[in-house]
Amino acid sequence: MRDKISDFVDGVFPRMIDNFDKLDPEKQFQYFIRILEFVIPKMREADFSVGVRDLTEDQLRTSIRLLVQDNEAKRNNGEAVEHLTTAGE
Repeated sequence: MRDKISDFVDGVFPRMIDNFDKLDPEKQFQYFIRILEFVIPKMREADFSVGVRDLTEDQLRTSIRLLVQDNEAKRNNGEAVEHLTTAGE
């Protein structure tokens, strides 16, 4: 069945191109948007949230250190905070 559908599309496609060129620009755009989803998958919302309880103790400490470092860097107008980058080494 898949082969028959593919053969049909192959046979009809040249006429579709000719008919597409005859459409007014608004209809061309609508048609283009409708067939685009067959070529480019729709984006889906991804949930990358992680609960604090899901983190190991090391991951939690690293996260806190990076948040503090980022916060202090912003307060210091982006200047490096030397004592935080060397802490824990």
